[in-house]
Amino acid sequence: MRLTYLTFILSLFGLLLNCNNTKLKESEQSTIPSDLKGTWAVICKNELTELEINKNEGYLSLYDFNAIYINLKVEKVSNKNEYLLKYASLASQQDYYKENLRIVDEDISKDKVIGKLILQKNGKAELQWTGLYNMKKQKLEFVGNDFLLIKENGGKTPLILEPCK
Repeated sequence: MRLTYLTFILSLFGLLLNCNNTKLKESEQSTIPSDLKGTWAVICKNELTELEINKNEGYLSLYDFNAIYINLKVEKVSNKNEYLLKYASLASQQDYYKENLRIVDEDISKDKVIGKLILQKNGKAELQWTGLYNMKKQKLEFVGNDFLLIKENGGKTPLILEPCK
């Protein structure tokens, strides 16, 4: 009886280990340099709120109150029409409202994925937004309606962006 119980426990342990390894493999997606070029927006007529990508680099309207724009690193997920977006640097930021969100460049992780862009067959793109990870505060920022494109989309996610230009 004890041997059967021990075998059962060991098999459960093996299943748990296998399950955790599968989750790790899913999050460790291999990437290659991006070849993507284009501009997408919720509303293309509003040129102030758009996502622009030129191969491995991008530019994004992030936040309206202090006119924050960021530069992106773009990586293509191997064998898929998916692109990982990472924070590269602050492009510009105004000081209109000191009590509102601001970026301190050195506090934001440049390694964590902030969003995933998935190209659709109709030319549109789905943006799955995560947010910027503030290493000093150890939390995500610019999530939900704090991210300008989600706010422009009425708070609905995921974002379906139209190709512009």
